[in-house]
Amino acid sequence: MDREPALLRVDRAKSGIANLFTYDFATKQVRQITDFADFDVQMPETDGRSIVFVQAGWLHVLDTATNQVRRVSVEMPSDRFALAERTINPRDYVHAMAVSNDGRTAVFEARGDIYLAATTTAGRRAT
Repeated sequence: MDREPALLRVDRAKSGIANLFTYDFATKQVRQITDFADFDVQMPETDGRSIVFVQAGWLHVLDTATNQVRRVSVEMPSDRFALAERTINPRDYVHAMAVSNDGRTAVFEARGDIYLAATTTAGRRAT
């Protein structure tokens, strides 16, 4: 029975970085296909003609006929709503709070900003 070489994701290099290898069942030879030295190859998937994988936060495509790897640019159209200027009420985002030792000031942290609030108003304690 003649079998196609198997694709492996292995961290066999001295650096311990996972790369793509093939294993030939006929010759029992292992051959390294990619040689990344900074980040692991992750989530490889194939359609039998190419292999798509993630490496260093980028999508890559490996052409199995030529063993050439190319980085894929991904553009996602957006109205950039999340980046638009808007007013946000910080009370909805308070993550931490504390009261001063004398009890006269409260401090709140919301979205990375610090807010100080007096706990008394005109000599009376706020309720």
